[in-house]
Amino acid sequence: MMIPIILIGLVVYTDKNPTITGAQTAQIAQAADNNILGTYSIMPSFRAKVDYNLNEEYKTVSEKLSQIVDDCKNAQDIGQCFKGYADKYSWNCVELRDEAVDILYDFIDKFNECLNFEQDGVVCRFSLDERSILSLPSTFDIILTNENQRTKVDVRRGTQAGIQSFSDYVNMENMVYTDNYDAKDTAGNNADTIKYIIDFEGKNPVVKQAVANINGIPVQLSRKFLFYKVNNKIKFIEATQEGNFRAGIPANKIIDVPRTKGFRFCAKSPSGKQFYTYDKSDNSVKLRDVVYKFSVTYPK
Repeated sequence: MMIPIILIGLVVYTDKNPTITGAQTAQIAQAADNNILGTYSIMPSFRAKVDYNLNEEYKTVSEKLSQIVDDCKNAQDIGQCFKGYADKYSWNCVELRDEAVDILYDFIDKFNECLNFEQDGVVCRFSLDERSILSLPSTFDIILTNENQRTKVDVRRGTQAGIQSFSDYVNMENMVYTDNYDAKDTAGNNADTIKYIIDFEGKNPVVKQAVANINGIPVQLSRKFLFYKVNNKIKFIEATQEGNFRAGIPANKIIDVPRTKGFRFCAKSPSGKQFYTYDKSDNSVKLRDVVYKFSVTYPK
């Protein structure tokens, strides 16, 4: 692996000996006090050969995955079939990360699927996945704000300010909510922020509060993740209008999200290879497994 890094100086490695070249950035004057004008910062690149046949191992994992897909594609419960093989081959993914991260991408993935629908004039509906919250508090804030013509999604545990948050973006320029069913296709109101408060009761996620903020004035939104997709945009729904978007009204087609699901696999090296590597999760260098991470998507 070759990782060139250029700072003030340039480091060049050959097959023999390393050589360092650089240019003086300023003429050093012979001052009486001999002050130093500056220093060079150098971080050398390097190569390392390892005894590891990546192509052969990847081929082995790929062939095994193809067999799993063939065995599971006609199963009544495809996800359960994949899980059975993950247990059988010890391909389960165990990641030590904050639960707020999982909730963040659970929300973003489903929201994006709704945003990317080819259909217009439809209502999409979803819930967050059930999950066991291992540490308290079990309440999470999901906060949406506009930033650089995109929508930033922040998730943090608890309702107190100053708690660490995790964020990512969806490609939606404005956050619009509708408070008039008859004008749902043409009119809308821009929100400065939208906030959901989610509490996990057992494994079940419950929306305790959904509020849009407009110039400091709170507007109550539907406590269901219920959105109206029109003109390639998402419109949030005011609480008083929720009943108008229910199933059964002829103008509404409700689509439950996700329509496509996925299963993640984490396959360890078939040969059991390990290497000394650094991982920021435990801030240490030690022998670690080589792990191939991949996923399979399938229709709901």
